[in-house]
Amino acid sequence: MGKSSKDKRDAYYRLAKEQGWRARSAFKLLQLDEEFNLFEDVRRVVDLCAAPGSWSQVLSRKLAQNVPAGEAPTIVSLDLQPMAPLPGVTTLQLDITHPSTLPTVMHHLGGEPADLVVCDGAPDVTGLHDLDEYIQAQLLLAALTLATCVLRPGGTFVAKIFRGRDVGLLYAQLKVFFERVTCAKPRSSRGSSLEAFVVCENYTPPEGFTPTLEKPLSLPSGGSEGWIAPFIACGDLSQPDSDATYHLEGGAERVSLDPVQPPTAPPYKRAVEMRRQNLQYSCIAIEAMPSAADLAAKGADALSASQYAEAIRLYTEAIAQSPTAVDYYIKRSTAYGRDKKYDEALRDAEQALFLARSRGKRELIGQAQMRRGITLFQMDRFADAEFTLHKAKAILPNEKTIPIWEAKAKAGLAKNPGQDIAVEEYVTEPNQPTEAQQLTPADSAASATSTAAAAPAPSTPAVPPAPQKVRHEWYQTPAAINLTFFAKGIPSDKVSVQFQPITFSISFPLADGSDYIYEIDPLGGKIDVENSSHKVMSTKIEIKLAKATGGQQWATLEGAEVLPDPKASVHAYPTSSRNGPKNWESLSTNLDSATGPDAEPIGDAALNQLFQTLYKDADEDTRKAMIKSYTESGGTKLSTNWSEVGKEYQAPTPPEGMEARKWS
Repeated sequence: MGKSSKDKRDAYYRLAKEQGWRARSAFKLLQLDEEFNLFEDVRRVVDLCAAPGSWSQVLSRKLAQNVPAGEAPTIVSLDLQPMAPLPGVTTLQLDITHPSTLPTVMHHLGGEPADLVVCDGAPDVTGLHDLDEYIQAQLLLAALTLATCVLRPGGTFVAKIFRGRDVGLLYAQLKVFFERVTCAKPRSSRGSSLEAFVVCENYTPPEGFTPTLEKPLSLPSGGSEGWIAPFIACGDLSQPDSDATYHLEGGAERVSLDPVQPPTAPPYKRAVEMRRQNLQYSCIAIEAMPSAADLAAKGADALSASQYAEAIRLYTEAIAQSPTAVDYYIKRSTAYGRDKKYDEALRDAEQALFLARSRGKRELIGQAQMRRGITLFQMDRFADAEFTLHKAKAILPNEKTIPIWEAKAKAGLAKNPGQDIAVEEYVTEPNQPTEAQQLTPADSAASATSTAAAAPAPSTPAVPPAPQKVRHEWYQTPAAINLTFFAKGIPSDKVSVQFQPITFSISFPLADGSDYIYEIDPLGGKIDVENSSHKVMSTKIEIKLAKATGGQQWATLEGAEVLPDPKASVHAYPTSSRNGPKNWESLSTNLDSATGPDAEPIGDAALNQLFQTLYKDADEDTRKAMIKSYTESGGTKLSTNWSEVGKEYQAPTPPEGMEARKWS
């Protein structure tokens, strides 16, 4: 049926176009407001699943009456689909279930909670009622989860619901968080549809409840009973019946109106022309969420321009997307330090140190340790600063600024000789930032407003979101090592690849906004940097590491630190190790000589230290067992029980998927 037929069948469809609404659903919200007075004293609203934007239109027109002249209400609209812009409405193309959505929404709310959250979202119906009801219930729970994170106590939540067999369980879940829950059916909603709306008033979260997108809310289980909400009809009976057909005056001469919503894509003819001209079309300006790398780059510019508050804000948003990026914490610590917020600077420096050590990256550990030492100096903790800078210098001996800060710390300590060292080399559990520091970038205005409010600001997830996984594999030829990273749609200009003779690293942005970083230091052999290359394809990234020595077979992709070759070997058992026989007697000597504040190893060195400790403190039988088991098994076994090892040959036991071979 054409437009004129639909016009005759649905009066609200025609009225929506005549009154300038993008969709007939605008009348549903208007009729709900007539019954519940939803917009009274409301200034900040979040509209979920907002496209095409009819509810956002209603909010924009109605809420303008609640603010003084010259001001505007705050309306943030979200949807997975693009939506043509509306005056006075912030449109975001985001996933309401993704943890990174929360800090973005709170940023556009100015760091303050919302007074009202609405959701008119619905799935594409299948016609299978049970399935449609279940999917709609999950969508409502997702909207409720986000609402608990952004809604102020006493606020209101309105969402679409499909009434079915288990609707009582949904009502029961909503009743946990709201004092009043009502099911309403607007007159503009077709009577033949299961659609209705839940109006949840006076948000009162349970004691001890912590809102988070990491753990979505679900239906009650374990024998929980449902609860029946009161049901009312909304709308004046004098208004049109949504299921009735109305005769339109004018007959064939009546002109059908065009849709109100601007198109989000060009007409077909224009699109073909633009494709031929290799042009890109941008009909609307949807505010897309910038990537963590883009935010960090802007933060670096702000930091260099001495705009410290802006730098802190940008790095905070970058960290929200990439919560394990060590460099972002170091840079934000620098911004905090220059802004004379030393407690926050120390917190970020120690968080960076904790993350860097968990990744085993010595350079990052050194940078974080240096930032920590500088911050401690700025806090007049000179003994701690000298100790920490000494640790950083051991890792970064070529960093020219460390000796300068170290000299300053020594001079400060000379004037304050009573100070003692109160810090450890590493932090085992860094201090977590407060909710306000997570939600807002310590911006003084936003923080003051949020603190002054009677209601606590919603918190962001304390647990970092699980990073998107990227599968990779490798194989070798006589001339090169070939790696493949399986990631779709990565822009070639966003891929950063670094080749060094014994190291390799790659980084690129992922679809979820985080940054993927992969680094090998050291490699299993030397590479020819000039002849190494990479290629970005639509579904993968191919890396070619040209071998410095053609024909050399790499045992592993990643290399390991090798102990110095022994000058003498008392127990010279035959061995197939490519590093030669191990000098067991030297282990005890090495351990005794490895003293001083820089002796704590990481990675493979930690394993060697374990061997050294066991061997140094062992009796003669234990030492013989260690030597025999390790050498006969080709390094695949280490036993301290001589009564078992001395009886028989210790055959190699290679890891699963590998086989032991003898080399002549």
